[in-house]
Amino acid sequence: MRYLNFAELLAINWQIAAMRQMPYGILTRSAVEEALARPQTRIDDYEPFASVFEKAAVLLDSLMKSRPFLSGNILTALLAADVMLRLNGVCLKTQEEDLEQLQSISLLQMTIPQIADWLQMRSDAQTANSL
Repeated sequence: MRYLNFAELLAINWQIAAMRQMPYGILTRSAVEEALARPQTRIDDYEPFASVFEKAAVLLDSLMKSRPFLSGNILTALLAADVMLRLNGVCLKTQEEDLEQLQSISLLQMTIPQIADWLQMRSDAQTANSL
């Protein structure tokens, strides 16, 4: 399993901020670090987030709720989940309408399993079935 690192996540946020001409920077470094660590959670031999979709979902959820950047938090969260999935062989096929669903996540209206299902439904079926 390949996870995003701190520098990669910062680069994602920087690209979004630059593209949209928004301010760039971190509000809370610990929130970024916690969001990156959460998909890797293990308790002895138990992984609460076992599938690649659950891992991407918990990353997206953590970034959406903590809003650790000056700007672009929602798009950074989605792109971070997308990049993590791509690094692990899964391609997302999202559309502009999906941003409404992302608002539900940021308003605490979706659980991790619901987010994981949402990501899986928007993934390339061939790669999703093999994970």
